[in-house]
Amino acid sequence: MSGSHPERTSPWAESGPQQLSTHSKGRDPGPITGLQLDVLRVLWARGEATVADVQSALAARRRLAPTTVATLLKRLAARGVVTHRSEGRALVYRALLDEAQVASQAIDEVATQVFQGDVAAFAAELLRREDIDQGDLERIRVLIEARARELDKDARES
Repeated sequence: MSGSHPERTSPWAESGPQQLSTHSKGRDPGPITGLQLDVLRVLWARGEATVADVQSALAARRRLAPTTVATLLKRLAARGVVTHRSEGRALVYRALLDEAQVASQAIDEVATQVFQGDVAAFAAELLRREDIDQGDLERIRVLIEARARELDKDARES
């Protein structure tokens, strides 16, 4: 058929879940560690990267062997946090979760584990921090008011 093109698929077509998956044995994968977060930040900044790219990007802050970086990426892939595709002999990784999703997961973990789900206690602890200034408090006030309006609207609609 002249003029037709075979359907092209993205190299990321099998990108996997958009939320943290459980480990293959059904266990919760747990929180993302600081080192894993550093790796994810490289992927978020670059879009995609090889083991060598990640190692190079982290070299100024952390001296990591290529095998360490490869292991970190492999574990993140097993948890459904990153995916990869082959490019020649190298694997090219990209994050499946964005920074907001990872932050949300970390906050959920702290709220559940430390504050036993008590959102008010969690917020109170954040507000007690010494590094909060008037500008922070004003932004928080605006966010609380906006969320209260959303909840009021939802309650009226249901």
